[in-house]
Amino acid sequence: MPARGDHVAPTFDPKQPRELRRYFEDLEFLFNRARVTNATEKKVHACRYVDFDTSELWASLADYATVARYEDFREAIYELYPGSEEERRWSVADMDELTGERLRLGIQNLADLGDYHRQFLAITTFLRSKNRISENEQCRVFACGIAPELWARIEQRLQIKFPDHFPGDPYPMTAMHDAARYFLYGTTATFLTAATSSVPSTTQSATTVKREEFSMILERITETFAKALAASASATSGNQFNYDPTTQANSATANIECNYCGDPQHYIQECEIVEQDIRDGKIRRNAEGKVVLATGYYVPRRVVGQFMKSRVEEYYRQNPGELRVGAMSYGVLSNGIAERSETKKYAMRRTHPDELDSTPRRSDVKGRRAPATQ
Repeated sequence: MPARGDHVAPTFDPKQPRELRRYFEDLEFLFNRARVTNATEKKVHACRYVDFDTSELWASLADYATVARYEDFREAIYELYPGSEEERRWSVADMDELTGERLRLGIQNLADLGDYHRQFLAITTFLRSKNRISENEQCRVFACGIAPELWARIEQRLQIKFPDHFPGDPYPMTAMHDAARYFLYGTTATFLTAATSSVPSTTQSATTVKREEFSMILERITETFAKALAASASATSGNQFNYDPTTQANSATANIECNYCGDPQHYIQECEIVEQDIRDGKIRRNAEGKVVLATGYYVPRRVVGQFMKSRVEEYYRQNPGELRVGAMSYGVLSNGIAERSETKKYAMRRTHPDELDSTPRRSDVKGRRAPATQ
């Protein structure tokens, strides 16, 4: 006899009572091959291949310790597991549970249909062999496990194949299975989800439905691609022709480098190269704080460059005369600002209260010149 856990050793799961008979069949096969005939030895081997709790339960039976026959011990174990009896392998309740579960899950493709058909056939064939259900009842119950959306299409095909079929009689199960396979052939797992909720009044072939599904998918792909392309074009346009430093600074996730020089360590508001080019008269900031040319205009879009500085350089390369004008404008502007600043300081100094009673100045005496220094 093989050891416990060996690949040829029989196994039994207490949660699956229907497997109990197969376990004893495999055990009987090993007994015959090993020529084990003693009843006590057979009982020991029967308890040896199951788990510890099950082994203790079987060993506690009265037929285990006595000199009772091995067959009596086996029948006593069968009584512990309802559903392991040969006469009660399947019940009508099992059939109803299967159809209800399949109706809840639905039949989405050929794999689901095959799984439902195999289980239903195993249960109902056993019930019919025991005269517990009839053939007509078997066919009616099979249709009960199919969702209404799918059954409506199956029924349409059956009406075409069996035009003289009486409406009150159930269709043969083989015919229903073939019609379901015909409709589900080549479908995906999500096919019926996209199907219409209402049943069409005319027969619709599977080819037409597949074509509509493909058109829907193609339309969605096209719409998604168009949105992605528009977003990409908008981002590219913003990077190339964006002259608003505030907007660019707020969009750090899209572009984390300086718009003017390309340095990733700062933004355009803190760029030293911007300040240097302002002093050189190449650019200036307008009333909104945006960097523009010395003339006050933005760099034309026709002037290309990786960053704004390269576009400014390219612009002045194409228009060298404007660079001199910009430098002169910056010099005049800076001198004017300095002159006004000095005049303001002098005026404030004259009007200071501490100097109201000071000695007369040269400018206070009209028409007189200060004496020459000796």
